[in-house]
Amino acid sequence: MLTNCEDELVLNNFLSILAKDIENCPQNLVPMTVEKFIKIFSLVEDIKIDLETPLDEEDDE
Repeated sequence: MLTNCEDELVLNNFLSILAKDIENCPQNLVPMTVEKFIKIFSLVEDIKIDLETPLDEEDDE
């Protein structure tokens, strides 16, 4: 399991990579349309998530 400092480092690294990609390839950015949102929602609408249920430790490995 990551510590807060490790989480922050991972997030900062990811955001740096994302920022460089946006800067180098802005044409890859596409707006979120209503149609895309509806499609994404239709793919996950039946998935039930209990945010209070602890994650399996095996999932972290």
